[in-house]
Amino acid sequence: MSLAAFVERALRPVAAAAAASLSSSPPPSLADSLPADSIGDIVLEINAARSTLLKLVECLGPALTDLDPFKRAQGVSLLASVIAKTDRSQISAQSATVLSQFFLSRLDDQPSVEYALLALLSLLESNALLKTDQISIPTRIFAELNVQTFQQSVRMTVFRIFGHLFDTNLEGLKRLGTDFVFGFIHVMDGEKDPRNLMLAFRLVRRIVAHLDFAKHAEDLFEVVFCYFPITFRPLPNDPYGITAEDLKGALRDAVASTPAFAGYAVPLLLEKLSSDSAAAKRDAMDAVAACAPVYGGQVFLPKLNLFWDALRKEMAQPMDPANELAAAKAIREITKALSTTVSMSSKRDTPLEAFITMILDDSIKSLEDVELKFAKPCGKIMLAAASASEPSCNMIVAKALPVVLNVMDKEDAPSKRKILVDIVGDFLVASRLVYGAPKSGGDEDLVGTPLQPFKDRLFELFMPICLSDGYVPLKLAALRGLTEMVLSWSLLSDAEDKVVLELVQMWLLSEPETQLHDKALETIQTLADSKTEAVLNITVPAILGGLQEARSDNNVDKVTAALLSCRALSRSKPMLPVIVGSLAQIVNAALAAQVLASRDVLLQILDSLLAILNDVAEPSAELKDQTPKLLLSLVDAAVTAHRSSGSSVDKTVVHQVAHNVAVLTRLVDVDTQSLLVEQLHATQGTSPEMWVRGVPVQPCLAYLYATVVANVSNKARLPIPGFAAFANDFVSAALGASGDMLLVEAAAKTIGSLVNKQHGLPGIDVFFSHFQAAVAEPVLFNVSSPAGHRLAVLTVYSWIAKALVLRASPLGYTMLTRVLGLLAETHGLSLAAAQAVQSIIADDAEGALTKSAHATIRMLFKQRVYNHCLPIVASGFRDAEDANKAAYLHALSHLLRNVPKGVLLNELPKLLPMLLFSLSLPEADLKLGTLQTIELMVTEAPSVVAEQISAIVPPLLSMSLYANRSFGNDPRVRVAALKVIGLLVSHVPYTVLHPYKPRVIRDLAPAADDPKRVVRREAAQTRNIWFMPAPTK
Repeated sequence: MSLAAFVERALRPVAAAAAASLSSSPPPSLADSLPADSIGDIVLEINAARSTLLKLVECLGPALTDLDPFKRAQGVSLLASVIAKTDRSQISAQSATVLSQFFLSRLDDQPSVEYALLALLSLLESNALLKTDQISIPTRIFAELNVQTFQQSVRMTVFRIFGHLFDTNLEGLKRLGTDFVFGFIHVMDGEKDPRNLMLAFRLVRRIVAHLDFAKHAEDLFEVVFCYFPITFRPLPNDPYGITAEDLKGALRDAVASTPAFAGYAVPLLLEKLSSDSAAAKRDAMDAVAACAPVYGGQVFLPKLNLFWDALRKEMAQPMDPANELAAAKAIREITKALSTTVSMSSKRDTPLEAFITMILDDSIKSLEDVELKFAKPCGKIMLAAASASEPSCNMIVAKALPVVLNVMDKEDAPSKRKILVDIVGDFLVASRLVYGAPKSGGDEDLVGTPLQPFKDRLFELFMPICLSDGYVPLKLAALRGLTEMVLSWSLLSDAEDKVVLELVQMWLLSEPETQLHDKALETIQTLADSKTEAVLNITVPAILGGLQEARSDNNVDKVTAALLSCRALSRSKPMLPVIVGSLAQIVNAALAAQVLASRDVLLQILDSLLAILNDVAEPSAELKDQTPKLLLSLVDAAVTAHRSSGSSVDKTVVHQVAHNVAVLTRLVDVDTQSLLVEQLHATQGTSPEMWVRGVPVQPCLAYLYATVVANVSNKARLPIPGFAAFANDFVSAALGASGDMLLVEAAAKTIGSLVNKQHGLPGIDVFFSHFQAAVAEPVLFNVSSPAGHRLAVLTVYSWIAKALVLRASPLGYTMLTRVLGLLAETHGLSLAAAQAVQSIIADDAEGALTKSAHATIRMLFKQRVYNHCLPIVASGFRDAEDANKAAYLHALSHLLRNVPKGVLLNELPKLLPMLLFSLSLPEADLKLGTLQTIELMVTEAPSVVAEQISAIVPPLLSMSLYANRSFGNDPRVRVAALKVIGLLVSHVPYTVLHPYKPRVIRDLAPAADDPKRVVRREAAQTRNIWFMPAPTK
């Protein structure tokens, strides 16, 4: 087809669109009526150089000159759409000039304006338009268009054109100079759309930065400041993502963009500071803080006392905390601006001295007040001003600190002393902000902090307070002061730093979860980054020594305190390898000790080590280097302890060691992972009794070996010559382990991981055939086989099924169906089969067959498993005898806990009868899972709950009572039931609940006397909710 034919086809819908426009309001978009395929054909012709844009204009001639404005606009729209998609190489300078002149001529044709502007923007972006032609665009826009009468999209295109000209043709805009500024003011005047305002405010900053706007400075300021203070509430799910803070920030930056605005802005900002609106005040203070560095201090001098009065009032009586912060920032920025302002007369105080005098006069007066009512805000004011510059810091500290210390000497009330200590701490903070933290080298040439003469007195003030048994908030304030002294340059010697660290260390090893201990944790975390060497040499050995001592003494509180300290220290990168390595050594020593009483302490240490490792986002090179040694030492210590039958090394300990081994394995790269597996296999030479034909048979070793293999990358090399022989030997070892589930689980996880990740191992299909024929059929699906053997095979079978299901293999779903068939066994593996469903659908705690362990996982795996299992479980439940329904309910509970909420909500109405039946069974874990699901129903599907309220409330009340504890209603169940009863009020319509109110209040009365405090608290809260129900959400 020719270009003309393509154009004709593209314009064919014009008649229909024109007819539609006569009967529709608003009319349909012209762009929407253009066939996309026709435009694509035209663009293809031009990009292939078989035609040109100018030939396209010729073909469009009748449409572009038609008397019908709609058809003219249709032609312009088509031309604009083609230009936007045309390769830049096909737009010559000559054609760009001709096209730009044409589109500029169409700016007086209102229906065509939007498309003409879009075309001009496309020509600008093509870089084909000459610089001189580009400058004619804003000139014609100013001359032809009253921009604010057009829709938002047109106005935005105009602002985008201006922005592009600033990017590519700044010299041309400079030649336009004041004409462009004047035209821009008229374009922006009256703009209300937030998207356009964001562009306009940015353009204002570029105008004042690059163009001569002096002639129109006042008009430009007024067109900007008329929006101040700006208010904006974005619509829910706003696709543009513009927030109120974005608009406020853009406006603030525009107001603060040039000193030329100072004379107009300062009086208006002062007026806004007296507003009754907290938000307006905050915006004004933020603007003052932004403007002060740009405007300079001189412009504030005539109104300085008025600004001080307004800001002081906001600090002393803030309308909200955000306003207090904004006021402090404004004071700081004004002070900083005044610090560089020169006095006009040598006989007068400098502007800074005048402002600091105002601050000090009011502050010292408040400090000398017996009640110290306004001492605290005065401290914050002095902090803000003193932290602005060296002169302000010197002036305030020199005059105010002696006053504070003298008042403290006379004050005995701990609460008032605490206020004064806080103020001293504020001075230390200000000094550190101005003079910096400790530096290495060249310190002799730096100006010293004005606190230097007071350092001994301050140290002697803080230390006795910290060592006393007095008022805790006062001690916390004193430690803050000591911390700031350590962080400040040139204040304390190394010996004094050591004293402070020893004090912090003493608090770190004190009773955990107290204010003192929490403050010490915060402090050591701060000091670890600035005083790394001192903390490593003083604090870390003391904490680790305290942990060793507490472990030996089985002092749980001290162990907890030391472990919390280790976790706080580990957040510092230099400390992390030291802490991890030391904790691993302590674990090894604890495993070797095998003391029954230290089991809980050992688990606590392992928990903390795991938490630290899980917090590692990007391990350092040092940690990576030591990880293999740490991992192998943990494995060796655990295996050695387990072999000696130590009572401290039970299955729980092995699992917790495995958690740590899993994370350590994932921290290292693929080559190191391969080396780790090789080193584990190498232990066959030193401990041959723990291996049989290349398979670990010692239960603890086998389980930790499985953890490593399950967590290595699928690219790791494994020293397994043939998968079939290896897996068959592992299964045989598991079946011969006399019911040792550690070895069984090790075999299951190892084989499942290898089946899923493959690792390029040969013989997987051979193993499947042998396992199905020689193990699964004669053992698992033979009810006469020993129960222990069947359970072992079921564990391996379910992990293989999971490995295949994750890969979306049909064989995996066949195996899953057979597992579900075991739920029907009356006295066999029904409950174990339900647990197998949990293993298949849930994420393994130690990472096996999870995304973090590099398993191959297809999308929506859990949804597919849920949809496959649910019909089988539901039909089995209906057909089963009451005595055997529990297995199906357990399986259902596992499914419901592990699927996304959106999938679950669609099925809940059909599942409610099964859920309610499960509440009648005396099994606490099953009830807990069901209550979690009912809680989700209450919050997300209250209409379903309302329909069944008569069946839901009675069992919930029964489960809430201590008297019914023998029916599986342990404290966890009672609390969960009470929580659901309370949630009913805020989600289910009260008209539905009202008939049950007397019964609920009456039946929950005994729950308020439950022996467990947590149950009593929940019961009291729930009864209160039912006494005075709030409106339903």
